[in-house]
Amino acid sequence: MLTGVTGFLGAHVLAAALERLPQDRVVYCLVSPRNNDPQVRLDAVIKRVGADRNRVKLVAGAIDDPRFGLEAESYQDLTASVERVVHCAAMVNLAVDHNHMEAWSQSGIKTVLRFCQDAQAELRFTSSTSVFPDIGGPHPEKLATRFAGCSGYGAAKIAAERLITEANVNAAIVRLPSLYDLAAPNPKDLYETLLQTCATTQTVPQGFCFPMTDVRAAAQFLVAMPDQQGVAFFNLISDSLVRVDAGETEYRGVTQASWAAQSTLSEGEQRLLQDNPHVLSASASFENSGARHQWQQAQLGAFALISDQRALLEQRLGQGAPRARRLSDA
Repeated sequence: MLTGVTGFLGAHVLAAALERLPQDRVVYCLVSPRNNDPQVRLDAVIKRVGADRNRVKLVAGAIDDPRFGLEAESYQDLTASVERVVHCAAMVNLAVDHNHMEAWSQSGIKTVLRFCQDAQAELRFTSSTSVFPDIGGPHPEKLATRFAGCSGYGAAKIAAERLITEANVNAAIVRLPSLYDLAAPNPKDLYETLLQTCATTQTVPQGFCFPMTDVRAAAQFLVAMPDQQGVAFFNLISDSLVRVDAGETEYRGVTQASWAAQSTLSEGEQRLLQDNPHVLSASASFENSGARHQWQQAQLGAFALISDQRALLEQRLGQGAPRARRLSDA
């Protein structure tokens, strides 16, 4: 069963699951009935990824309702059918306060955990690098604790991670940074917005760097990793950062403060950069030995495939910055 199928990552997970699962297996997709018709929304995803609709089953339900809002018999039928849950659904809204974010996240993860217990299903949970500061490290593949300046999104993920470790389920907690797709950028991702601003203005904030993982690699990892025993943490993050160095581009380098104040960014984005000074220089490093091992066990190829910074910068910055393609160690 997959949550968050209508999101950027979820659609890729659906495609990866259908590619890897035997032909007689199906994917149940939990889609909320509160936002437009759930079948219409799911059909749009099925069409976009070219999936076999006979192998995709709608579960119209809300993640924060007991039993997903299903009738008892339907819920029991679902628990008898599902062997694994990939939980991608998340509220990503930097304007929402900590308390609201944590309340929604805890309500949702409790429902998912109860389902995993009832179904005796393994959980694969998509967490985030936001459970750690944007600088420092190497941040471990262990349970995170709340830190000064933690965002509401990060706090919600930390709370969810802790609840998973306290539940009697087998689970993989996979931490991801921003995700990119060379073919179709995620318009809701902050770093995609910042890269687009660089391209539009032909300017680069000094020290601009951040981690980013290929969404297709993340989807394959979530689907293909071996079954877990107990709870394990994996940082699916490259050893290298995406760096845009004005000294190696044809773009003009400016201070972070002046770059953040330019009119091409919305007021909300400008305020975010002002309140979070390390967003433009997110230089944190991460332990990833566990993720590397799982990647190798899944036979997904070289671990370097999780992030191709050169291709990303070529695609996003275009021919106006032909030298903005260096790979730099974190």
